[in-house]
This record gives sequence, structure tokens and C-alpha cells, in this order.
Amino acid sequence: MLPQEVWKAAKGYLEVNLHKNMYRAWIHDCEFVSFENDTFTISVKDDYKYDYISQRLWPAIRQALTRVYGQEVEVCFVLAEDSRPAPDLPSIPNVYPIQKKSSSAPTFTDDYAEFSRPNFGWKSNLNSNYTFSGFITGPNNQMAYEAAIQVIQNFRKTAYNPLVFYGDVGLGKTHLLHAIGNAYQKRGYKALYVTAEEFTNQMVDAIREKRMSEFRERYRYIDVLLIDDIQFVASKNSTQEELYHTFNALHDGNKQIVIAADRRPTDIKGLSKQLASRIAWGLAVSIQMPNYETRLAIVQKKAALQGFQLPEGVAEYLAEQPTQNIRELEGLLNQVSARASLLKLPLNLAIVEQIISEGHLQRDIHVFQRRLTVSQMIERAAAVMQIDLEEILGQSRKREIATARQWVIYLTRQETKASWPEIGIAMGRTHSTVLRSYQQLEKKIKADPALQLKAHEMRHQILQMSR
Repeated sequence: MLPQEVWKAAKGYLEVNLHKNMYRAWIHDCEFVSFENDTFTISVKDDYKYDYISQRLWPAIRQALTRVYGQEVEVCFVLAEDSRPAPDLPSIPNVYPIQKKSSSAPTFTDDYAEFSRPNFGWKSNLNSNYTFSGFITGPNNQMAYEAAIQVIQNFRKTAYNPLVFYGDVGLGKTHLLHAIGNAYQKRGYKALYVTAEEFTNQMVDAIREKRMSEFRERYRYIDVLLIDDIQFVASKNSTQEELYHTFNALHDGNKQIVIAADRRPTDIKGLSKQLASRIAWGLAVSIQMPNYETRLAIVQKKAALQGFQLPEGVAEYLAEQPTQNIRELEGLLNQVSARASLLKLPLNLAIVEQIISEGHLQRDIHVFQRRLTVSQMIERAAAVMQIDLEEILGQSRKREIATARQWVIYLTRQETKASWPEIGIAMGRTHSTVLRSYQQLEKKIKADPALQLKAHEMRHQILQMSR
């Protein structure tokens, strides 16, 4: 394919993937000039378009050219004195060197935000259920909440970049990340949520499939990057280097970065000096365990979101339970409401006390949670499912075996917190396969109280086996 034809095909690709107004306004009349040293030179009609395309659209144009050409290419833009073609001659305009723009050159705002963000298979990964309205504040997280609001209200103007939330598991860090992303997205900005583990796995896949250019553009062509569990990249030098360059690109572009970690970033061993210095640019805020009043408000709020009102004394009783974090507190509420519903019992204080006394609180599981290895967990989960371990690890696609395999993957991840590659190796499958199985079952469990109860009971049985 001739270079001129590559450009023509790339324009067709852009016409399909960009908003039609964006394509007509900025790309339609751009013309091919030359192709040398793996670089396409494209002419732009005037200074105004040159500024906008070189600042906003060059990643999308470069990606389109790379896709069509079949290998990574570069693109540069030049101004055309006259974009009108001569009769019966190829449309190759005269070009001249780009001069530095004067201070009176037009500046660009987000007036074209809805058009300026092409979607090449991109998705935000945001959970729409996590919003600021559903986030309960208290002395333990007030500063984190206020910092998040400041970041939302003062995009590109706040010094909180990156903004870092740190604290133990289950205290609301992930909720805040999604809430920030959802708030930005409602305002027309492109926000991307990803765990550090997912970032690592995507990078490994991109290297293997020779798609690093596409991978990098995905993370650079956004407005807000939300990274969860940053501690996962500790001692992973290649991932840290890629994150370092991603941070630089976003920060230099005045884009917002928000991070969550299980401890203060300076306390994460194995974090490179380069990456640690970038994280230290912004504000780090701790989130602590909620006090009784906050736990009570959380129980009442979550019950209301589930569509029922707790009888007198029940919310107070649940809030008094010695749960380890908010996630366990919510889990306790879910277990109590699910069991009462399935057994057709009234949800009063006496019934709740009975359920909790018989159900062996989630905190009992928490004590033993991380003592099991991945292999031990797989063995015990298979035993609880009453399916032979060889069948679980085999290739059978029978529904009964496939379902049991999903449960084994889900329970193993829940209890060991092992990485997807670790679980994949132990299960004889790729990390993407076990991740997909986990996500499919997790979605069903969240939507079905009966499955929530089943998960709790199986975890309890595994706990009994590990004693």
C-alpha cells in the first residue's frame, strides 16, 4: 500500500472512531505530504488547526496510521500555504517551516471536550454505584473526602497531583477513586480506573503482542488516571519505569492522577526512587478506622440503599460488632439481611443476635484469611464443592465442573489475595482466564443475596478445615 493510500485509509478509520463534528472540523481537509524514515508528514491548513491538532489529536492520528500501516510510525504536521490542489495534479501543498507562535496565538479550553477524546476500544472501568453521595464521612476520612472534592472542583488548578489515599483494606479508598472518576466523567472528562496489577498485566500483554504504542496512548490520552493498590508494583522494575513515564506525561499535560495504597507511599519497600519522587509531588492523606458513630451511619445508609429500614436497635447492634473494616461491616449487614430473607424471618434484634451467634462472624474468617497458600486454598475449595481436584484443574467444560471451577477461583482470590498470574499458574490457566471467571461470578454474587450467603457459608467451611 502506498503511503498516500495509508493516509487515506487512516482518515477513514478516524472518521469512524471520532465524533463526526470533530472529524469534519479538524481532520477532513488535512493532506498527505511525504513519508520518510517511518514518519508521515501531514499538512494542516492554518495556525489555528495546527495548534489544536498538535496538542489534542496527534495521538489518535498516529495510532490510526500505525494500525493501517501495520507497524509503529511517527507523524509530524506542517502548515500549507495553499491547501487547494492544482487542476489534474496530486494534492501536494507547498510547505514551509513552522515558526514559533506569538503570545497572541489562540489558547484552548475544554469547549470541545465531548469531541476531543476518540474512543479506540477504551472504557473507564468505573463502578457507577460508587459516588460521593454514597460515601459516609467521619473523623476517620474527612480530610480524604475534602481533598477529593477539591480535586473535582479545581481540575488542573489544584496542587494535589497526584492525590494519594492510603490506609488498611476495606476503608473506602476504592470507593473514593470511583467517586472521583464518576464525577469527572459526568463533566465530560475521560477518567480511567485501573488496579496496579491490571496495569502490570496489560503491559505484559502489550509487550508480548507488540502493542506498546497502543498501550501507552491508552494511558496518555486521558484526563484522569485512578490507580488502585499501587503497592503491587513494588520491586517490579519494568512496571515502575512505565508508570514513571506515564506519570510524567500526564503531569506535564496537567492531567489529574489519583492513587490508593495500603500504606504511606514512603513506607512501601521496593518502590523506586524515581516513582516515589513522582508520587511525593502531591498530597498523601490517610484513611483510618471509622468510629462508632460513623459505623452506625454506614449501616443505616447501606440498608437504605438496599431498600429496607432496620428496626430499632439492629443498626446499633451491628455497628457495635468488632469488624475489622467497613467492608466487613457491610458484609455483616448483607449476611444478616440475606439469611433473614431466605429463612423468612423478621429482621428484629433478637433474630439478628441469633444469626450472628450462629454464623461465626466475618472477623473469625479474617484471622485465618491469609494463612492459606493458593494451592491449599484450591484444594479446600474443591473439597467444599465436593468436586475432584483433578477435574477442577482439568479441561472439562461440563457446566457443573465449570461452575465449581469459578467458585474455586473466586474463593481463592478472596481468601489469599494472590495475584491473577499466581492463581492462573496454580490452576493451569492464563491470568486473563481466571480474572474473567472471577469477575463473572463476582457480578452474580453482588446481585444475588442467596449467592452471597452461599459464599459466606463456603468460606466458613474452609475456615473450619484450616483450623
